[in-house]
Amino acid sequence: MTRVVESVAPEFEDVLTWEKVITNELAGAQRYQEFSKLLRRPVPVPSIVINGQLVFETIPGLEELKACIEQFRNKPFFSGQKRPDASQVTQEKPN
Repeated sequence: MTRVVESVAPEFEDVLTWEKVITNELAGAQRYQEFSKLLRRPVPVPSIVINGQLVFETIPGLEELKACIEQFRNKPFFSGQKRPDASQVTQEKPN
């Protein structure tokens, strides 16, 4: 999943920041728990969350991810406010 996000992120650098959340690290595990509570179910791993919305529970194709980011880009949130947070939840170990 990281490769897909890394591939499209440069095209959206004006409106996108992203972070890989590693669930086997304390901070990542805490973030995972918090988001699972908000969803009222365990967050799928891997997944992609944009602006607090779970948007992918499986690895999307490049074009599918681009289209999704474009939809968020066209929402009012993007006009003059801080960059959205796109987070990726994963169980990968850090390199």
